[in-house]
Amino acid sequence: MADTTTLSCSSGCFQSENTHPGVGAATVAAEIRRSPRARLRWRRDRTASAGPRLHLAADAAGDGLWEWDIAGGALWHSPGLQTMLGVAPGAPPSTVEFRRSRIHPDDLPVVEAALAAHLSGDHPHYECEYRVRTGSGGWLWIRDRGRVVAWDAERRPARMMGSQIDVTARKRMEEELAESRLQLDAILDNAPVGVLLVDRDRVIRRVNKSVAATFQHRLEDIVGSSARVIYGDDRVFEEVGERAYPRMQAGGQFDEEVAMRRADGADIRCRLIGRSVKPGDPERGYVWVVEDVTVRWRAEQALNDRAGFQRVLLDTVPVPIFVQDVMGHYVDANSAFERWMGIDRQALFGSLFRLVLPALDGVTGQAGAGRTGEVRIRS
Repeated sequence: MADTTTLSCSSGCFQSENTHPGVGAATVAAEIRRSPRARLRWRRDRTASAGPRLHLAADAAGDGLWEWDIAGGALWHSPGLQTMLGVAPGAPPSTVEFRRSRIHPDDLPVVEAALAAHLSGDHPHYECEYRVRTGSGGWLWIRDRGRVVAWDAERRPARMMGSQIDVTARKRMEEELAESRLQLDAILDNAPVGVLLVDRDRVIRRVNKSVAATFQHRLEDIVGSSARVIYGDDRVFEEVGERAYPRMQAGGQFDEEVAMRRADGADIRCRLIGRSVKPGDPERGYVWVVEDVTVRWRAEQALNDRAGFQRVLLDTVPVPIFVQDVMGHYVDANSAFERWMGIDRQALFGSLFRLVLPALDGVTGQAGAGRTGEVRIRS
């Protein structure tokens, strides 16, 4: 059995195969260090034995190896690469033309450009990802890498070696992710409300077109800016931050109407709905939905003002007045009616008219204790 010895050298450790049975390892090592011819022979043997081991290791790792005789045109594939490409292991060497015929037509120009750049010396190595047709007719995404390892007497590339890795699964995930992003972009661009992605520092990282339209900002002016740019003032900005972010970080939802401001300085009213992308992990950021409710808010304000004016007017009139719905329930009354009935009007609301005033069946009527008043019925 051959004796193997590990020898020390400046570049690291290697193993020397003792080709002289019965001779001690120390003797072999001394001979290698002393004799240039012995060192040269050891290096040739080492290179010859390293090739098969490298091929086996690469195949085990899923990397298929190839070697190209540039002058002769032959292309050798390792057994692992033959299996990956759907070629019967042990098949004779292929040719570059056959390899070209297996590359997807859309990818071929990119592959040839990358290869030409390396062969011309513009790039130190060759690397490209492309689709190749397998023996079964399907398409496989591979990452192909290599470099020239030998040149002829005129310093022209003579031999090239490289490896190929199956990256189909990764490419499919990238394609699915790209499709998902396109779908998300379509949803955001067509959403009737504004959508913002804000980071933990309240810096806007992404917005849709509705945000730009609502606040009359250009998209490029909003992205990268503090969210303060869309708030009415510092106080509102700080108050929303104090109320919203602790709630969202805990997994809750913030939903309030807030005074905000457009780029032209006009104040608007917006409904803000915010949630954390991942509760407990502020690095993921926060999603905000913004709905401009200014028109509705102003209408409600006007309605409230009108109702307030109507209340003052009704209470000023000295004649008892009440309002009932179509089912005969009291829904409103003035102070004069309250005094005339001797009942708190809040207690009347929801009561049936016929139960409170059974004697009244007209526009005017009479109630006990000699108190009379005009009663207006509106259904």
